[in-house]
Amino acid sequence: NESEAQHGYSGIVLRGDAFKEFIESYLGPAIKRAEEQGRFAEVGMSAPKLVAPETTNLSALSYYVSTMNNINPDTGRHDYIDVFSTHLYGSANVFNNGPATAGTGQYPAYVRYYDRIWQTEYMTQSGRSDAAQPTQIYSNQTIDDGLYWTRFISNTLTSDPGFNAYLWWWPVANNGADGSDLIRLCHSGQPQGIGETTNGLYRVFKRFYTIGQISRFIDPGYIRIEATRAPVSGVTIIAYKAPDGNDFSIVVTNEASADVTLDFDLKDFPAGITGMTAFRTSSSENHKKLTGIAVNNKKFTATIPAKSVVTFVPENGEKAKLPGLNHKRDIFSNLQAEDNDGTNADIVVSNGAVYGLGNNDYIKFANINFADGSANGGIVRRHILSMTAVVAPIDGGLLEVRVGSPTGKV
Repeated sequence: NESEAQHGYSGIVLRGDAFKEFIESYLGPAIKRAEEQGRFAEVGMSAPKLVAPETTNLSALSYYVSTMNNINPDTGRHDYIDVFSTHLYGSANVFNNGPATAGTGQYPAYVRYYDRIWQTEYMTQSGRSDAAQPTQIYSNQTIDDGLYWTRFISNTLTSDPGFNAYLWWWPVANNGADGSDLIRLCHSGQPQGIGETTNGLYRVFKRFYTIGQISRFIDPGYIRIEATRAPVSGVTIIAYKAPDGNDFSIVVTNEASADVTLDFDLKDFPAGITGMTAFRTSSSENHKKLTGIAVNNKKFTATIPAKSVVTFVPENGEKAKLPGLNHKRDIFSNLQAEDNDGTNADIVVSNGAVYGLGNNDYIKFANINFADGSANGGIVRRHILSMTAVVAPIDGGLLEVRVGSPTGKV
């Protein structure tokens, strides 16, 4: 793990000729010999795959060229290394503006010799080019951040050649600061060395849902298929199909500030597709399930709202059976008045607004995760929350936000 240099955690520095000797004279031959002797089969397992070189970033690959580029001319592959792997700390710029091409910039040409190309550890926030960037910022946990990650990850997947695995660091954790996780376990703020510090509460950041628009609908073994990568400015698309060819997923990210209507042509897709089901994450939605999207002559039209990511799957496929997650609400999502969970008034909903609320009337929202009351993860800001509301009072008045009940704490 990141053996190109000494770090502040336990590890070993192993690079250059020493790394080459270790892989090609010791570890690789030992694994192959054990496989030939049936040692792995004896314990009911397949031979392990060798994943290398696990560098901190693409720049550090310079220490491993002699090993990774040592390709057997008869097989077109390395004799022992099965998977090319790297982290992207400090190398995000290679994929920030679009897919990369091997042999240009820091993306080495020899990756073309590897069938499996994995990004095995990366996370960052703020400037999104350095994992040390400050993370205690509310905006770094909302939809803009989430959309950045769907585009960034899809850029790695559609590079030439594309990565076929992407691992986030960490999925769930309580170390460091907000920004290093998809789900943050809240804790007491005490040093973790004293024992358990978590308190049973957690924060779910928007990127959990936007990255899930990819990972929830594209399973291991799915095959990437051709799709128009950027049909209009601010919009990117990736598409994958199941190995049997019957199920597929189309992921559309719209980072623009305006809605975009797209025409989809499912040319060469399986016959019999009569409708699509969509799952959408936006500033106010989390995997909201949308049904009844008609397909005629293998074509359909859909509007992708501003600042959203939408995944389309065939309505008769397995992925269409998944539930929506829009009942999951948290402090990193907007709450739309028309999506309320009840009211004591005779309200009217029109053009995305609620009318008819008078004195002592209310609308309520259920199942909102406030976690420990901190919107930015800083222990010193616990229980410090704020709210911005968009209202148009006819006769003035006071708008109150209460927790728990209509008579709860303001």
